[in-house]
Amino acid sequence: GRNGSDYSATQVGALAGAARVTIWSDVAGVYSADPRKVKDACLLPLLRLDEASELARLAAPVLHTRTLQPVSGSDIDLQLRCSYQPEQGSTRIERVLASGTGAKIVTSHDDVCLIEL
Repeated sequence: GRNGSDYSATQVGALAGAARVTIWSDVAGVYSADPRKVKDACLLPLLRLDEASELARLAAPVLHTRTLQPVSGSDIDLQLRCSYQPEQGSTRIERVLASGTGAKIVTSHDDVCLIEL
């Protein structure tokens, strides 16, 4: 299914006790907004696991909730990188304590709007 290889990678990483799993795709990682829709969207170099899980729950195409399940039950740091342009940067998803830094990401669904403060 969708993101099956990403899920397999994190599952194997968790079973092997890996410290980090890198997922290579066509995008460098997670952006502050959809770069196809928002000109000034920025690549986020670091994302907490709880933030990534919430983003995946909202059906962001870069992440799938199943991919994060093995990460949440292990000590894995997850790295997202672009296979076409590896120098473009990356997003690291790690298990760190929540902090009150405010919103990092804006996401949307076509024909639906949710604003949460």
